[in-house]
Amino acid sequence: MKFHFHREQLSDFEANIRKEWAMTNGIGGYAGGSITGACCRTHQGYLIASLHPPVERRLILSRTIEHAWQDGRSYRLETTKQTDGIRGDGLLYLTDFIYDGNVTFVYRVSCLTIRKQIALVHGQNTVAVDYDITNEGSEAKITITPLLNYRDHSSLSQKEDLSFILEDTAGSPTGGHYGFIIQPADSRDVHIGVAFSDGRMHRRTQVYHDDNRYQIEMDNETEGRDCHYCPCDISFTVPAGQSMHYSFICTAITGPRRLGPAGSELTTARILADAKRQYLHGLTRQAGYRDEFASALVIAADQFLAHRASTDLTTVLAGLPWFTDWGRDTMIAFTGLTLATKRFAEAREILMTFARYIRNGLVPNMFPDDGQEPLYNTADASLWYFYAADRYLHYTGAQEDYDFIREKIYPALREIADAYQNGTDFSICMDKDGLIQAGSGLDQTPGMGGGVGDGVPTP
Repeated sequence: MKFHFHREQLSDFEANIRKEWAMTNGIGGYAGGSITGACCRTHQGYLIASLHPPVERRLILSRTIEHAWQDGRSYRLETTKQTDGIRGDGLLYLTDFIYDGNVTFVYRVSCLTIRKQIALVHGQNTVAVDYDITNEGSEAKITITPLLNYRDHSSLSQKEDLSFILEDTAGSPTGGHYGFIIQPADSRDVHIGVAFSDGRMHRRTQVYHDDNRYQIEMDNETEGRDCHYCPCDISFTVPAGQSMHYSFICTAITGPRRLGPAGSELTTARILADAKRQYLHGLTRQAGYRDEFASALVIAADQFLAHRASTDLTTVLAGLPWFTDWGRDTMIAFTGLTLATKRFAEAREILMTFARYIRNGLVPNMFPDDGQEPLYNTADASLWYFYAADRYLHYTGAQEDYDFIREKIYPALREIADAYQNGTDFSICMDKDGLIQAGSGLDQTPGMGGGVGDGVPTP
């Protein structure tokens, strides 16, 4: 399913700043923004990397800002909400916004048509920005300014927070080299690489993009003001009457420096964007639905599946942008995300992931985003785990699937049954009437376990 907004639908900033898009990379990282081209949340940008999948999520690339010159006129294709209004004329020239698994913005200025396609590489902390530029007039100059950062995806930055070490490198991504590499000054094991296919890099004198205001944070009565690091502008020309593709790639890695997106030195943003689209098409083919809406749901379901490094298996993210993997949410969503979509291998891995973390008969309630030990304050996640195992056999049913449950999952089910019958943590046990009771009156164990002050409304 393709979502397509046209010029007449895009011109009103206030009407569209809260219309959001999101993409994920299968390891806990993601990208997001609004259809205006501006970010409207703290948790948005072209690349939010997960440095220890699916946690330790950091904003790496907020956006790229384009600037065009032709026939003596300047066109700044930026849309940024600031304290005193909107910076840039991006909405004036934005003719189309398209979401089809990747995101595309189309701008028309003077005799130029600029198609900017954004794609996340599956399984890597890499974003590809592919430019398709058609010039029907005289020679034009284009400048791309990357807005870089290195902060927790839930926080905000000020100038004093942004300290980097920058290293120029020679060549282009087709030769396996990057335009430049930066390292956060306080995280020297992290390397952020920016590659571009042509042109020149110009160091900036004003290296910060300040006063980025996020509308939804402001709606929530917070300041929502952010700042980004802009070490350079990248410029190139488009000859008169010609068309060209331009490639911009940003990637982040931890550990020894080994930068090379998609595992290949011979790659471009166009290749990476096409690969992501083919990956998504493969999911819809595997699911086998002919209905367009059902196929769209298959692609949407993929956004919640992620690799967990600690188990080297698949897990489920409870929701973007705040949550990682929660036991209750995973088991409730298990059937729709993996079985109805025929992703049986991932279903087995999810059952295995949570089986490894069962403690005293309890499936984890949540894995904290900072990589700490799981929390277990849930009474029903373990019961939902039984239901997930049953649904798995219902949808698969082959002998090998029964063997898998018997050998790998049944011991966990026995542990759960024994713990619930005899009693376990958080006062969870089987009552004399055979039903399950939980909590001492102060434990937040049910599905609606919110607290008010020192009390728990649903003990």
